Amino acid sequence: MVEDCIASLSKLISHMPGLGPKSARRIVSFILKSDEKYTADLIRLITDAKEKIHPCSVCGMWTEDEICPICSDPDRERDRILIVENSDDILSIESCKIYDGLYHVLGGRISPITGVYPENLNIDKLKERIDEKTTELIIATNPNEEGDITAEYIKKMFVSRGIKISRLASGIQSGSNIEFASQRAIISSIINRKDC
Repeated sequence: MVEDCIASLSKLISHMPGLGPKSARRIVSFILKSDEKYTADLIRLITDAKEKIHPCSVCGMWTEDEICPICSDPDRERDRILIVENSDDILSIESCKIYDGLYHVLGGRISPITGVYPENLNIDKLKERIDEKTTELIIATNPNEEGDITAEYIKKMFVSRGIKISRLASGIQSGSNIEFASQRAIISSIINRKDC
């Protein structure tokens, strides 16, 4: 019974990104050894996050409000939209304090191997957001095969609209993720972005 409970919890935790069976088992062991206050706080914070946090109705970034603070900020430049795979990418870019435009979260990247296709991403909402004020789309998908496929798809979708389409430059190494890149690499990538 105890082993079944530990195995079930370990299996569930192992589904989290970057965690394999051994890491999941160590986390379960840590939770079981922790005091009750820690465990209660962990459960409460996870429950609160699931109840209160949701995608922004405009850009898709995580927020507690209907519209996130970036979309509702009147001082943001509204003619540029930087397209990212997930909200963590926005947090990384915002920490650099170099970009003052708007964002759009795709919610992933095209990956037929894992069953993610364009219709599974937040692309229809992006189509709705682009208007005559939009002068540039900056594609900031991760520099790997799936990110490249996604970037090319977006480029082909919007190239006929006469909008400048650019992509982050090579400051971020191929195969890496924006959310883990250094501020220096992100700044270099934004400044040196290339036309698609």
